Amino acid sequence: MAPEASNNLPTHVTLESLRGMAALLVAMFHFNFVSAEKLPLIAQGTIFVDFFFVLSGFVMALAYFDRIKAGFNFYDFAILRMGRLYPLHIFILLCWLPYVIAKYVIFTRLGLGSDPTEHNNIETIVQNIFMLQSFGVHDALSWNGPSWSISAELFAYFAFFVAIAFLPKIVGKWFFTAVSFVSFALLFAISGGSDLLKTYDYGFLRCVAGFFAGAALHLFLREVRGGGRKQLSFNVASLIEIAAFVFMIVCVLRMQSSPLMQLASFVSFAVAIAVFSQQESGIISNVLKQKWMVYLGTISYSLYMVHSIIAFAALDFAIYILKMTVVITPAHGKLVLTPWAPLFSLVYLAAIIAISHLTYRWIEQPFRDNARALVANRRVRRADR
Repeated sequence: MAPEASNNLPTHVTLESLRGMAALLVAMFHFNFVSAEKLPLIAQGTIFVDFFFVLSGFVMALAYFDRIKAGFNFYDFAILRMGRLYPLHIFILLCWLPYVIAKYVIFTRLGLGSDPTEHNNIETIVQNIFMLQSFGVHDALSWNGPSWSISAELFAYFAFFVAIAFLPKIVGKWFFTAVSFVSFALLFAISGGSDLLKTYDYGFLRCVAGFFAGAALHLFLREVRGGGRKQLSFNVASLIEIAAFVFMIVCVLRMQSSPLMQLASFVSFAVAIAVFSQQESGIISNVLKQKWMVYLGTISYSLYMVHSIIAFAALDFAIYILKMTVVITPAHGKLVLTPWAPLFSLVYLAAIIAISHLTYRWIEQPFRDNARALVANRRVRRADR
């Protein structure tokens, strides 16, 4: 969920803002404090991970498709992608260690909660270090649960590179479309036709399906528009943007009803990306271009990676320290019932935004810049030979 276009390509700031909104919806989905029940859009927030996948494929095709065809080096590509994803992943994984150890001590000494090492143990931390947690090697999410999608996305990046580099004559929009279609079909078969939203249980297929759909979308739009962007009047652009948003929200709100509606939600994400990548003239674009909205997109990877440990810690504090009322639900597990839920949600959002600002500045940005500098130096050395 964390690609970036190269500096000489359009950035589409509205898409950056949409990425930030999706990250916040996923974060709110995992925050289990409610006054009565979760708001409908937040209750379906898990599917916004697929927005990241489609957008990542779109942006990666924009940034790298032609460069890879022209001979872009795999090691440079791997350095850039690993430099973007891996440092924050490892940092958050290390943050989970003292949390799990503390929970284990409390469980063994005081008998509170359950044994956290059932899923968070030596075996699973090794799987997380090597980013294998989306390949069905374990029977549950472990440690920083949302990182399953980073595992899947790294696989999609490398599959994308290999396909373009080794199959240049057949790789294009229809090839990417076929890969996406086959991945969706495999997801459908694995789930027995019941659910496409896999995570630890072969979630990499879910990522590949969305990622290559996004890559195909970029190539289709480039062919139709010739790489340009359409200038629309404010009223026309606003109508198109509102229609795309309504379509997306309707699909997302109904996505639990069937795999078909989940697939429709994926399509709605592609429609939204198509609309906002081709123009930024309407009323929703004007909101999305606000600096604070764009910044949420800038730190969206940190938002996605840091929120889970904060949500879990808040839940444990409410249950075991504050002794707040808890109900168990099939869809969301433990829910804390409190009239103060809106206030707690605002504090939670403020906390993850503040912490994400720091992790972006101190971890994401320095390692990303170092990876870019390393690749630039490698290219200079190769040119001097």
